[in-house]
Amino acid sequence: MVNFNSVPRDESTWGDPDIFRPDRFLDADGSVIVKKELIPFGIGRRNCMGEGLASMEIFLFLAALFQKFEFLPEKNGELTIMTPNVGFSRAAQARAIRRKKIGNIFF
Repeated sequence: MVNFNSVPRDESTWGDPDIFRPDRFLDADGSVIVKKELIPFGIGRRNCMGEGLASMEIFLFLAALFQKFEFLPEKNGELTIMTPNVGFSRAAQARAIRRKKIGNIFF
């Protein structure tokens, strides 16, 4: 059985797992590096059957959100980095501002 809390926090693999660095998944020319240690959908015989569909849907959902809204921090123009814990955590306080419509690109 895999301990899904310790694998993404392994310092020998990730170096500094508590620091938000999305560039750790990109090489020098900007191509995506796929690391086998990143297991958001499980591993082995009981991994998620819908991984491909979920990845496509997440991309479409986020692209639509960022197309329609601008996301800003709620207070002082800064987002606070949450401390890691096991259990429930509060969502970051942010607000979504609807972008101005610039016209229909699909005539």
